[in-house]
Amino acid sequence: MIMGKQAPKLKAGDEIRILSPSRSLSIVSEENRLIARHKLEALGISVLIWEERM
Repeated sequence: MIMGKQAPKLKAGDEIRILSPSRSLSIVSEENRLIARHKLEALGISVLIWEERM
């Protein structure tokens, strides 16, 4: 367990970036990715998903 500062909670107006190697995001269906994105955006969180293509 790491002791010390904890990152602040996400709040409306924050942005998260999801970085993915070429294969790991492929195990999550496009439909589930869209559901997750819509739920986060409904909370006011900006979502950027970046996939590296090799």
